Amino acid sequence: MITDIPLSQLRVFHAVARHLSYSRAAEELALSQPAVSRQISNLEGLLGLRLFDRRGRRVQLTDAGRSLYEYADQIVHLAGEARRAMDGLRNLERGQVRLGLAASAAGHALRSTLKQFGAFYPEIEVRLKVAPSRRIQQLLAEGALDLALAGPDVLPGLHIEFVLSDTLILVSASDHPWTTQPPPDYAALNRQILLWPPRGSGVREAAASFLHAHGLQPETIEVPDWSAIRNLAAAGTGLAFVPAAPAAPELETGRLVQYGPGWTFSFSRCLLSAKDRPLFPAALAFANFARKHETST
Repeated sequence: MITDIPLSQLRVFHAVARHLSYSRAAEELALSQPAVSRQISNLEGLLGLRLFDRRGRRVQLTDAGRSLYEYADQIVHLAGEARRAMDGLRNLERGQVRLGLAASAAGHALRSTLKQFGAFYPEIEVRLKVAPSRRIQQLLAEGALDLALAGPDVLPGLHIEFVLSDTLILVSASDHPWTTQPPPDYAALNRQILLWPPRGSGVREAAASFLHAHGLQPETIEVPDWSAIRNLAAAGTGLAFVPAAPAAPELETGRLVQYGPGWTFSFSRCLLSAKDRPLFPAALAFANFARKHETST
């Protein structure tokens, strides 16, 4: 008869199975490689099944290992959630918030809120993850994040805590011909190169809607990050729709030029949580703090 599987052995198995490497699992768990091997051997002895096949330096899961991994993945995840919940309940002054930011929002969105929250709750750590809006939402849905600030096209299963308004503006280099002779109409953009954020970006979706509404199809160049987009625009490579706040320093110095009201439009960002997963105390405290601060300013 198989006795209960120790959680410590299951954690080690889970790490080896994810990495398919004893050495990487040992590094992640801060254990020696012999200790990892011993834990796996003990677990295999307990179950009476081989979980891994080792062929030289390669490690592969057996059928039994693959089956166990499906359960171990859920158990390890739930154990982590339980630990964080108990930590939060023990003392709200301490804890951790895993916050995702859409790449276009990084560096300016929630900046004041984060600073003030840090001063009010100095022992609560806010861990930031920056990625395109769609990826941030996927991580939230998967349980890798507690909260996410992303674009308005929200994936199923996510809850909108509150909505913030941002502004998108069209910018170019200071020596672009449009700075001395403004475009006569929207169609002029079809003769320009537009620097385009990566797929999954909420700003890209908003800008695409603007182009579609005006029947525009300019040539686009996809650029991987917002800093590069602003740098390329300033160098004269093309025009770009960018969030207004992070572009402010370059507008003030004249490195970038903003075009008129007809090229400016609002864009919504949402603070999101998962519908089927209650917020831990620290994350709930942050959501309430951010809602009060952001919607009152």
